Amino acid sequence: ETTLTIPKKETANDSYAKNSPINVYNLDKYLFRDDVIYVDLRSIEMILEEGHVAGFKFIPFYDFIASFSGDNTLYKISPGGQVGGFVAQYTESNTIINSLFEKDKFIFFISQGGSESSYAINLLIQLGYDGNLLYNVGGVMNPESMPSYKSIETNKYFVEGHGNLEMTFKYDFLEDLTPIA
Repeated sequence: ETTLTIPKKETANDSYAKNSPINVYNLDKYLFRDDVIYVDLRSIEMILEEGHVAGFKFIPFYDFIASFSGDNTLYKISPGGQVGGFVAQYTESNTIINSLFEKDKFIFFISQGGSESSYAINLLIQLGYDGNLLYNVGGVMNPESMPSYKSIETNKYFVEGHGNLEMTFKYDFLEDLTPIA
């Protein structure tokens, strides 16, 4: 079995799903690679309810990485979520992000509607990551933003949701970080 070369993005710092050469239609061809980090940015509750794509690790964007209020997240996002629009909430914020995302690997992001993936890419570019390695695969569960991966017949790596499991994750370690005044 040959490993496909990951197609190059037309514009390095483009964070939009609509312009990504990796998307819900061809994602299956690029799964389970050692040179890619696969990240699902939806909340744990969404993943349990809606299902997920095999091989993706869960890093809830709004519950952990960033939010518009900045409460209990590593960064506060300014409206629009563009490069330069993220303000660290803790002195350790950049170190934590750098430990989660290797700078020399491709990173494929999926999220509810695609926006969170765009924000995550813009944050990483702000922190010095190479935009050529960052891909917004799209809104995996939101048919309004793009066809849902869940409904694509050829998809063989979708794992059904677990129903209405009550599960809440708290990131208590944030209490031990040093707030930036």
